[in-house]
Amino acid sequence: MDKDWRSPGRLKTHNNQKYLRYFWEVNDLRKWQSICDGGDFRRWYGNLEEKVDFSDAAKSFYLGKGGYSASYSTRKGITWSEITSSKTSFRIRPEGAFNSTTSPTIISTAADARPNAVIAFLNSRVSAYLIEAINPTLHTTIHDVLRLPYSVPPLSVERLVGDNLTFSKQDWDSFETSEGYAKHVMISHIAEHPLSYPLKIGHYKGYVPKKCQEFRNYFRRVDITW
Repeated sequence: MDKDWRSPGRLKTHNNQKYLRYFWEVNDLRKWQSICDGGDFRRWYGNLEEKVDFSDAAKSFYLGKGGYSASYSTRKGITWSEITSSKTSFRIRPEGAFNSTTSPTIISTAADARPNAVIAFLNSRVSAYLIEAINPTLHTTIHDVLRLPYSVPPLSVERLVGDNLTFSKQDWDSFETSEGYAKHVMISHIAEHPLSYPLKIGHYKGYVPKKCQEFRNYFRRVDITW
């Protein structure tokens, strides 16, 4: 693996309580940048809830502590949670995101590195077996992953991985803990539901007021006690 992949380093704040926030706690997205910071078992995509302070003052503080590498920090890569009691789950680190010490990350050094093929291998049973053999602890380090022997899978596998990435992102974005959340998955595919935003809005004119009145009439007839 170390032939075409390397570590971009990590952003270490030295004070997470001050410099890290969840995305719903901040407004200025120019000051606060996405950061991968560990998380639950999740393959392909996700665990992107946190933001890191990237103001000029914060950057100066990080650099003074040797906190990050400006050259490679935000390139698209493959990340995972460094500590796990289960199998290691690998997922994409989007371009523009940083990673902390608890989310080791690798980026490609070759133009033809084929990241979909690599993440397919890393999320396979073969990779899980080899990682367990190399380091049978709760930690999966950069060194462990870059030591793995690697053979490029066929293109058909890469196409399947592309589908997995799409589905995983859709799943992540279907809950409020995603920055890309729009509406809950339970109402996303109900074509006749008013919240699915049909093209012919006029078809539902009066639908909601009518249903509200039906509920009011119902509860007037029913004696609800606890």
